[in-house]
Amino acid sequence: KDRLFVRASEVVFERVYILEGQVADPPAEALATMQQRLIDQGMEEVELFLQRCIEPDRCAVLVMLKEDMPSSDFAWWQWLLCALAFVGTLITVNLDGFSVSAVTLEQVNAMSVDEMMKIANQ
Repeated sequence: KDRLFVRASEVVFERVYILEGQVADPPAEALATMQQRLIDQGMEEVELFLQRCIEPDRCAVLVMLKEDMPSSDFAWWQWLLCALAFVGTLITVNLDGFSVSAVTLEQVNAMSVDEMMKIANQ
């Protein structure tokens, strides 16, 4: 078999392996071939990810179980939280009680500078 990945070092966590080394060109095809070889050996629950390293000729392959990956499902409470945030945004945008407005010429003429400073400092 041709060598798709030459391992130089590895970091082993409880359920994740990080293998650093050189990957065959093109990297995307090599990763797809490695993934297919895992499936052919009956390891469908394993997922591979390729990450470039600082050294230009090296890559890291992350090996982890699919069950450890985050779910893309959106739970009911997340939908509820989004709806509440949206309703709260609509309410607060339409309230002008805390809005900043420019002082009109009539307001400037009606108040002294001391009164305006007292209002600003409140």
